[in-house]
Formats: sequence, structure tokens, C-alpha cells
Amino acid sequence: MARLRPFLAAALLALAGLSANAAPAADAAARADAIVAASRIYGAEMLVQHLAALGAGAPVDPRTLGDDVTRFGGALAVRDPVAAGQLSGALAAVTSAAGGADLAAAVGKAQDAAARARAVLTPDRDASRPVLIAELLLAHDGVVDSLRRSLDDRSAYPAGWRALRLVEAEWGLLRTHASTERAQEWETVIAKIRRFYPNPTIPEDIDPEYAEDVVGMSHHLVTILEQVSGAELDFGRDLPALVEALSVAVTRACDAFARPDIAAAGEAILAARDWYHAALEPVLEFVEPTVAMAIEWDLDNAPTECGAMLADLRAAGAAVTP
Repeated sequence: MARLRPFLAAALLALAGLSANAAPAADAAARADAIVAASRIYGAEMLVQHLAALGAGAPVDPRTLGDDVTRFGGALAVRDPVAAGQLSGALAAVTSAAGGADLAAAVGKAQDAAARARAVLTPDRDASRPVLIAELLLAHDGVVDSLRRSLDDRSAYPAGWRALRLVEAEWGLLRTHASTERAQEWETVIAKIRRFYPNPTIPEDIDPEYAEDVVGMSHHLVTILEQVSGAELDFGRDLPALVEALSVAVTRACDAFARPDIAAAGEAILAARDWYHAALEPVLEFVEPTVAMAIEWDLDNAPTECGAMLADLRAAGAAVTP
């Protein structure tokens, strides 16, 4: 129940389809493309942020850097092999220098390489800003995910606090494109979310009954981003359509594993995992908990569970389709 409660409001919101101004639904392939593209934008930004934190002396798990790169490494290698090679070498140097006197220099070079990678993947940062903010709110280690996990693991909380700070910074750059009404609406909602993230450390008195409201509020902010940008950003609003898109993404991942193209497969699996956790899992935990557990296992054990994952997603589709 502790895991379900924080997501319950988001599940109800997704089922109800509360945004009257949502962008027209894309077909499954186009939505799968958009989900993976959003994850790449998020990964590139988070790598820059995590390296900045490491450079400032904060502890950063090397696996976190690896997950960031997994989100976009395949696309970077295709678009700019030189930048991909430089990034790989720079991150390897950071790992080798961990705890040593050369770490600062290695991190500095890695930061330069990460900034170049981000520029390759997001050449127009203004255009990609709504996508990034939506991911910061809903993706792994984002505002919602970190608060949800922190109810069982307090160490997850600081990532959400940092994500919210970045959400506010990025919104400050986007705000000029919003109407006065939308900007005021944003400020009203974000002020409520701030109460759950007053400091980098989790408050002692945080209440799961109220913390679940952050889910609905974050989806509300994404709806505002959609109204400002005209793009579909909340892929969990239509659950049957989300299942179709995740099935496309997983099929592509399984095909990539078979080639093998591990980089392309990793991009698709991590992107699918984000939206499974953000929108589909909460509903399945309520209506089909066995299917929810099966998909979680499948995602954690790709590529060996490719066939099972597609079958389990079909079962999920049947469970969430009226």
C-alpha cells in the first residue's frame, strides 16, 4: 500500500483524462518515438547536472552517470560519433580517478564532453524545454518518483528536491511564452509542491496521505506545459494508448537486443520504464497486481524476458481498456 498510495491520484487523473486542451493523440509508433526522444533530452541534461554536482564535491553514484548515458548513448553515437567517443573516454577517466587527486580535472573534462553531447541532442534548448520540464516532474529521479520512493527509502528524496529546483529554473526561461492566466495557474500549483520539498533532506513529518497529491499536481503542471507548447507531454493520460506505445518501444528494444544494438535497446527500455512507473503501474497494482509485478520483473531482466514482456503488456492493455 505504501507504494500504491502516492501514485493513486496520478492513476485516477490518467484514467479520467482531465485535460480538455491536450494535444491530439499520436499513433503508437509516433508516441513511442516521442517517449524515447523525451528520455534522451532528460538523460543529456541530467548527466550535465550530475557531473556538476560531482564537481562541487557531492557524492554521485557512478551507476547514475551510466544510466544517464544509457538514455541517449545510441542516438549520440549515430549523430556525432566523435562526441560519443569523447564522452565515453571522459567518463572512463572519471571512474579511474575516483577518490584521487586527478578527479577534479577528470570531472572538468567530462563536463565539457557532456555539454557537447547535450548540444548535439538538443540543439534548440528553448524548443525542448517543455519536454525537459515534464520529464523532471514525472521521470525516474524526478519530483514525483523521488517523493514516492522516499516514503520507503529516505535517500531518494534529495533527487526530487534537485529536480524541483531545476523545474523552477527552466520554467523561469519558459514563462515568457505563457499567458498571464497560465503563469498564475503554474505558480499556484508549484507553490503547493514546494511545501513537500522545503529542504534537500526529507522532513520528519511528511504524510503519505498528502504526499500523493504531488502526483496530481505534477500532472497538472504538465498540462500547463502542453497548453503553452502545443505538444503532447503527458503520455499517461490515455492508458490504452500508452500501453500500445510501450509495446512498440519494447518491440524495438527486443529487436535491437537481437541485432545486437545494446545502446538502442537500452534507450527504449529506460524510456518505457519511466512511463510504466509514472502512469501504468499504479493502476495495475490496483486492478491486476500480478501483471504489475510481472512487467516490473520483465523490465528489470530484459533482454531475456522480451517475449514475456510483450505478453504481459497485452494483459495490461486488456486490464486498462474499458
